[in-house]
Amino acid sequence: MSRPYDPNCVFCRIIAGKEDRKDVFWEDDIAIGLLDIRPLKPGHALLIPKDHYVTLKDLPTEIIGPIFVRAARLNRAVEVAFGADGSFSGYNTHVSQSVDHFHLHVVPRTFGDKLFAGGKWVRIRVKDADAQRERRDQLAAAMTAAMAGDT
Repeated sequence: MSRPYDPNCVFCRIIAGKEDRKDVFWEDDIAIGLLDIRPLKPGHALLIPKDHYVTLKDLPTEIIGPIFVRAARLNRAVEVAFGADGSFSGYNTHVSQSVDHFHLHVVPRTFGDKLFAGGKWVRIRVKDADAQRERRDQLAAAMTAAMAGDT
């Protein structure tokens, strides 16, 4: 199901400029790149379509290709920006999907990082995002530069 804007969706409100956009590091006519507010690792980014689709199966055929072209670009940018050996990409559908707006997680990986040790996602606890604003601004700047350098 698609709606251009859902006022109850935090991602729609961020896209529309009705919520804080400090963590948006990139955007074009189809999607935005946003730092995850509860990252698995520093540099954990989200790729979010601008139109409101709840899950992958709701994306129209004509948007799937463009979204995944951008996902590949974001994966390369994450690896460059954070000197990663690779990256992890994933998405949820309803089960453990914290925001009902399709989004793709892209996380920088290094060999031996034990990101999924214990068999589950362990997020970095951020008690006060504003207290980490300077670091988050640095991460966003690194991502902006990496996305600008990738064609």
